[in-house]
Amino acid sequence: MKLTEDDVRWAYRILLGRECESGEMIKQKISLLQSRSQLRRDLLCSTEYYQGNKDFKQSATTDTCIIIKETDRFRIYLDLSDCISTSIMNNNYDTLETQFVIDTVRPGDTVLDLGAHVGYYSFLMASLVGKNGKVFSFEPQLHFFELIQSSIRENRYEDIIVAEQCCLSNRTYNGKIAQHYGHGDYGCTYLMTAENPDCLYDDMTIESANVLDLGGYSFPSPIKFMKIDIEGSEYLALEAFKDRVKKDKPVILSEVNRVLLAHVSEVSTRQLIKLVQDCGYKCYVLGNETEEIDDILTEAQNVIFVPR
Repeated sequence: MKLTEDDVRWAYRILLGRECESGEMIKQKISLLQSRSQLRRDLLCSTEYYQGNKDFKQSATTDTCIIIKETDRFRIYLDLSDCISTSIMNNNYDTLETQFVIDTVRPGDTVLDLGAHVGYYSFLMASLVGKNGKVFSFEPQLHFFELIQSSIRENRYEDIIVAEQCCLSNRTYNGKIAQHYGHGDYGCTYLMTAENPDCLYDDMTIESANVLDLGGYSFPSPIKFMKIDIEGSEYLALEAFKDRVKKDKPVILSEVNRVLLAHVSEVSTRQLIKLVQDCGYKCYVLGNETEEIDDILTEAQNVIFVPR
């Protein structure tokens, strides 16, 4: 069933305890989310919901539950204690983003998955680029990196996917990551910096991590597509990688998260978008490619950068 304005209004009232900020925001939710279940997940996994419900215990177990999900394109190892894995299992994960990748990535392409989590986009793109293409997959969390390695073997993608366990930034060093296990969303793992050593949430664990200068990594040319979701480090990594972006002009699918960008990269969402625009790009909200934007209206938004 298609979302209505009343669906969005009542979801905000019931789940967030407030009115939606504007009519424009209501229209944006309707254009981006395809069902009530997607709207519900969008709000339940938001930082605002978590901060207002810290005593709420998710029904998802904190014990790992590893399964293999078979799609029509690939097989993937998932951990059902993680809400992203659960969405993939239930066939309702990032449907708009998935279709965009399918429509954009071509056989033989070189593509990047920056912030791979369990590797959903890595394996989707591997199925699209084929044996003559290459997927570079980066994920800092050991648990999910090991799942990616298992999925590579399961699909016999050893010659297609190059997987690296590391964070991405503008320099190479031994750093720390903060991992958030508060409400079943294990994807919220961000790079800690000397400028911002404090945790964003109460229930975070700190671990050591290798941090890689994205600008110093050797990729074959040309890079055709990039998906980047590295929890606030996007500005640091893209700043280091901007010369390669200017040269290859890949299509970029990026998460833009206001809170994490400010905490990790110490920049605004507008500054991130301008960084890529200055490389010769136009920015659009995914699903609304008719109106160019300079900033986002929400706390977090998936956008696309297309060469001018």
